[in-house]
Amino acid sequence: MTPASHRSPLAARAGLLRHALLVLLALTAACVADVPAPVDPGDLQDQPQAPPPAFVDIPAASFLMGSTDFEFGHERDELQHEVTLSRPFLMQSVEVTQRQWEDLMGNNPSRAARCPDCPVDSVSWFDALSWLNRLSERDGLDRCFVLEGCVGVPGVDLLCQSALSRGVDCAGWRLPTEAEWEFAARAGSETDFYNGFITDPFCADSNLAEIGWYCGNSSDRSQPVASKTPNAFGLFDMSGNVFEWVWDLHGPYSADPAKDPTGPPQGTHRVGRGGGWFSLATECRAARRSAEEPNTRSPDFGFRPVRTSR
Repeated sequence: MTPASHRSPLAARAGLLRHALLVLLALTAACVADVPAPVDPGDLQDQPQAPPPAFVDIPAASFLMGSTDFEFGHERDELQHEVTLSRPFLMQSVEVTQRQWEDLMGNNPSRAARCPDCPVDSVSWFDALSWLNRLSERDGLDRCFVLEGCVGVPGVDLLCQSALSRGVDCAGWRLPTEAEWEFAARAGSETDFYNGFITDPFCADSNLAEIGWYCGNSSDRSQPVASKTPNAFGLFDMSGNVFEWVWDLHGPYSADPAKDPTGPPQGTHRVGRGGGWFSLATECRAARRSAEEPNTRSPDFGFRPVRTSR
């Protein structure tokens, strides 16, 4: 056998290349084992249909809403106060997916298109209400919203002036109130996320990486729902992936205890909750509030339905 030191330069280079390739494959395998690979939407279009999303029972309860001055990332509009929710409700375990949207509306507004199990995105607040009304119709339930001054097609170019709600006693599908959303997201926890406190305010938070897609792990796009750890209620993606529209107008909290709050009576912006795939860790906290104009369509905004239990 020819000693390695006497091999031809060509053979030596080939051996080095083979060794480098083996090392690269080993490292890649190790990385894949620890970090979910980003989704290529083109690879998902022919995937088998996922089972229908589950709906989770959320109980009536009292809890502390908002955050203290000492919470990392605390904002002035997060005044901590006691809230009582007197009605139990059903909440979808995942954000509305592109498949769900397209089944009812026949279009797909999402930036991250051709990913049927990714959350629908780029939907306005009025788009979300339109989809929820259609879901109620499909299920033989009362519509919960009346949209006023609208032109255009939901998910395409819908523009509306205002909307009226039949309230939380409506039998149909609706957006959660801000209080319902935060109670559901916390699932009994009092920490920044339902699995613990912030470990890094930017894009390297180890706790958030376990439960949500955000700037530190999303590959700059939304990812399939239910691919991270759920909270104690069985809800996925309550931090990250896409912000979720809620019913309430944005405004300051009162320090007084509140029962079944539905937000201020006047305002111009609606609230989004939970943070999205582009968000910093502090923006994905359970108490964090985002205020957007209701006709806004953003690639990191979606929603999930709720219905008051009977």
